[in-house]
Amino acid sequence: MMPDFLQKATEFCANVGKMKDPTDVIAALEVVSRRRGLRPFSCWMMPESAGNYSYTPNENIFYNPLHPRLLTPGKQAEYTSELKFLGERYGGSPLTDFNRRQAYPFTMVEALRILKPTGAQDWWWTFLRSYGARDGVWCPAGNWRFFFAAPKPFQPELGPVVRGVLYQVSGAAAARLTELVRRPSGRSRPVLSERELEVLRLMSHGKTQNEIAATLAVTRAGVTYHIGRIFEKLDAANAAEVVGEAYRLRILRLPDLPN
Repeated sequence: MMPDFLQKATEFCANVGKMKDPTDVIAALEVVSRRRGLRPFSCWMMPESAGNYSYTPNENIFYNPLHPRLLTPGKQAEYTSELKFLGERYGGSPLTDFNRRQAYPFTMVEALRILKPTGAQDWWWTFLRSYGARDGVWCPAGNWRFFFAAPKPFQPELGPVVRGVLYQVSGAAAARLTELVRRPSGRSRPVLSERELEVLRLMSHGKTQNEIAATLAVTRAGVTYHIGRIFEKLDAANAAEVVGEAYRLRILRLPDLPN
């Protein structure tokens, strides 16, 4: 299994620069990490100050669109709201500061062993367990952090080769995510990813979800996910509203006509 893991990691690093949406990056990480019994759960930008849990889905925190615990509509927003509520209620977590100081991957069990949380400090681990994580790996990559969840504790403990590969792919993912989420200063209109723009253009041409999926060579579930994000960003209730708002904000322009 190790050669396959290394091969998938090499392919990821070679192709991540072509990915057009943050969720594409995380879904591709799934292909790599599943070779070692891991699933990427989320990745986020570390806040500037400790105890800041003001995360916004699809802006500074991204979730794995393939994770079974996050497929239910609204589950990602629910997770983010719950994280903010618990962080503010219990005054942060020792894990946050610990994560901020780390420069190399560490596991959930290792963090528990070092920090020995008690009482209210234990909320982070209880929270993660409620989403099915019994162990996992946090990978630092610049100001990004990636969490790969495991359904059971590592036996034996995660070796240096696996940690090194996860560190490498997380670094490549962080570089691409930084490019995808960068926003020009002073820009007030919603910013759509390249993939969302592709979906929006095809919607404006009257294409169905099945037709969009076939054109972009993605699954219908993926198209549905992107459409939901577009509706949320443009504050629209249906396709007609979202296309009209896109033209009003000049996200779409009249040359975007069907061939």
